[in-house]
Amino acid sequence: MSADPDARAVTGSFHRADGRPATLDGATEQDTASGGRALRLQCEDGHGHRQPCAGDLILTLPRHTALRLRQTSGVVVLQGIGGDLSLDATSVRLTTRGLRSQHAEVTVVSGSADIGFAAAPADLDVHAASASVVVRLPRTDDGYAVTSAGASADIRVMVPRDPSAGHRAAFTVSSGSLSVQNT
Repeated sequence: MSADPDARAVTGSFHRADGRPATLDGATEQDTASGGRALRLQCEDGHGHRQPCAGDLILTLPRHTALRLRQTSGVVVLQGIGGDLSLDATSVRLTTRGLRSQHAEVTVVSGSADIGFAAAPADLDVHAASASVVVRLPRTDDGYAVTSAGASADIRVMVPRDPSAGHRAAFTVSSGSLSVQNT
């Protein structure tokens, strides 16, 4: 996740796999992928060793902050993200609401996602494998330049299409389903 100087508040409760409390360690560091600052979070066992952890994490970020999230299993809920968005989710139930990201890339493997935008993205890429995905896009004057590809997939695009539209949306699905609709 990219962080700006205002992105300092992190709250959460975590526990280790054995049920005992875990320590959440967070720090900002240089992100070589984006060239910006990133907030790194991990759980520790109290002796400085990384531990797998489970629990609830609530991040409060400035609306324009970019987010890059990789999540394996669980439930992810995002609301109001305005910066660039990159989500890589495996075995999760993903829900987003009120997204305002101009550039978004979402990959869902073996799970489900309900992805809702409040503002039309300029560039959207959605990849789904063995997953069920619903994408909710706002209406635009010229629709969306949509491309889609699927293998053993049910893809339903119910938004106005125009290859010359200023908003590009690309969907790739294998062994899953995808529904794209207007909000």
